[in-house]
Amino acid sequence: MKNVEWTLDGDLLTIRIDLTQKFGPSSSGKTMIIASPRAL
Repeated sequence: MKNVEWTLDGDLLTIRIDLTQKFGPSSSGKTMIIASPRAL
């Protein structure tokens, strides 16, 4: 995963994404990619 950290504490899943990082525009060019569940 890119720019995604997760922790599991019992029944609580916490997902952290750093909003200051950017990986370029999406394939359509309409949005900016800040995180991805797969390697870019």
